[in-house]
Amino acid sequence: MHTAGVDSGELVGVSAFAQLSGLTVETLRHYHQVGLLVPAQVDGRTGYRAAG
Repeated sequence: MHTAGVDSGELVGVSAFAQLSGLTVETLRHYHQVGLLVPAQVDGRTGYRAAG
């Protein structure tokens, strides 16, 4: 996995996490829905997911 430019502990959006992990955004959202891979933060107002 290529992680250049990502600091340990840094939160990234779902699109960046998808690119880093090789998964699709849709797959990450599905994993969140079923509780398999839960984001570090979810903005209650916008639904923006951040992983870290």
